[in-house]
Amino acid sequence: MSGLEPDDSPASESVVPVDQLESDLSAEVSSPEFGTGAIGTPEAHSDEFVTTLFEDHEVGSLSTAIRSERMLPAFVSDVGVALPETNGRMRLRLVDRPERSIDIPISLEQASALSAVIAGIKPPRPLANALFCEILLAYDLVVEFVAIVGRNRSTFLAELTLNSSSGRLRSFPCRPSDGVLLALTQNPNASILIDELLMP
Repeated sequence: MSGLEPDDSPASESVVPVDQLESDLSAEVSSPEFGTGAIGTPEAHSDEFVTTLFEDHEVGSLSTAIRSERMLPAFVSDVGVALPETNGRMRLRLVDRPERSIDIPISLEQASALSAVIAGIKPPRPLANALFCEILLAYDLVVEFVAIVGRNRSTFLAELTLNSSSGRLRSFPCRPSDGVLLALTQNPNASILIDELLMP
């Protein structure tokens, strides 16, 4: 044990699929390298769309001008466990430059849930992320995008932005794992954005 909380430890290069260690799902879950860009990267969310979105709406504490230039579309390429640590990992890659990636620590529970969503596994009863998306839909709300906006020492910071039927956007601070899980649970998937300054 490293003593660090999920989302709080440095990146690691060694990633072992979650299904080799632990999963709370009865079905077998695998975590292949999802390098196609199909996960969390709807075609409609181009760089031009992202720029326009941030020009019209302020999100969080960063200025819209800075965010519109630095926020880049990303996708989840892998979910696993970084040995020798016991917490999970979520690897994000830039859509336009997939050779650039970053690992974000997450809990084993979130790693299991993310792996299931990516693999298309549907449990007999909806998990919390599926339930939350159903509730949002019932109130005419959708996840517009999740943005990884910063880092406080070893903790990554994120914001989840919802869109209403009236077109009003509203953002909420969240853990990166929670935001990405909701973005990928929603059908169609919502975009995943990351501040370019966070990328190695």
